[in-house]
Amino acid sequence: MPFNIDTELEKLLIMKAEKQKLLAPLDAQIAEQEKLILNNVPVAIEGSKTTSGSLYKVTVNSPISRRIDKKAIAKEGLDSDIAEAFDYEPKLNLSNYRAMLQDDKLALKLSDFVTESQGKQSVKIDFVGQ
Repeated sequence: MPFNIDTELEKLLIMKAEKQKLLAPLDAQIAEQEKLILNNVPVAIEGSKTTSGSLYKVTVNSPISRRIDKKAIAKEGLDSDIAEAFDYEPKLNLSNYRAMLQDDKLALKLSDFVTESQGKQSVKIDFVGQ
């Protein structure tokens, strides 16, 4: 039978939906068990804390996310007394980078500073029918 993209994508969507139905109750039980553990072992405000039993040990990681308001820094600037709290790293400007790759000399120079590797491929399905 020849490959039919609509048929195969529908099969994939059905399989993913069935997987979710099967996993949802187990995911809920896992979340409840983790909540029970988190409510009954010591946790750090930030960082990790390990608690040992006689058979197992559990390490609870408590991360804190911090975002830098780059617009505020650009607008206000940084006073010298707090500037050392921030590190600045180069960020790739993809459109300029791609344009520079068209020039062999620049491409060679850029190759010293940028390493490309293939990321994980994924499949996204959108329903376009009626």
